Amino acid sequence: PITSTISTSDLVTAPLGVHKRKDINHVLVYGQSLSRGTYSKPVISTTQPYSNVMLASGVLDTSSTSTYDATSFVPLIEEDYLTTEGESPTSALCNGMVRRAVAEGEVSTNLVFCGNSLGLGDQKIESLSPGGLSMRYEAMIDVIKDTKALSTSLGKSYGVYCYYWLQGEADYKSMCLYFGYAKEEIEEFMVWYEVDDPCFHKFMYEAMQTRMLESVH
Repeated sequence: PITSTISTSDLVTAPLGVHKRKDINHVLVYGQSLSRGTYSKPVISTTQPYSNVMLASGVLDTSSTSTYDATSFVPLIEEDYLTTEGESPTSALCNGMVRRAVAEGEVSTNLVFCGNSLGLGDQKIESLSPGGLSMRYEAMIDVIKDTKALSTSLGKSYGVYCYYWLQGEADYKSMCLYFGYAKEEIEEFMVWYEVDDPCFHKFMYEAMQTRMLESVH
């Protein structure tokens, strides 16, 4: 991985409800297997219709994989891996945001997202959190640092634009009071968290979307 150091002085607090647009806007998809596109085959997002990018090694690679390559940006697409993993939500999320912006009059080249899906299947929230058994959180931080370093080397500004969490059954199947437990775990993981429908979340989180209020500059 590219060596990069980010200190607290590099972090700024963004006002709630306001995105700080950068040259490279990082979209991080995280959580269990749904976030990785498990069994979502064949892949359909094989071309990039806008200017969105990913790291050279692809959407799913993390700093812990042998094929990880953060030395360049390439067009954001989905790849059919020789595993159960296929089309992650990443391309649809990034391309969808640009499509909606263009519909409102934005120029597509003015909005560039870098997409990554960095979760891991069959993991509890605790395992995906800092210091968790999966070590996935630490690998995600490496990707953020490396993407920031690459952006800087290209003379481009960088920020984490949004953080999209998909969590399934790994916690629910072992916890009767899932809603309260999961809410506590997520609040520890992210400073800001909101639940819109407690009845739905009593059964399962199918999708959770939140934002990092600290954008890496």
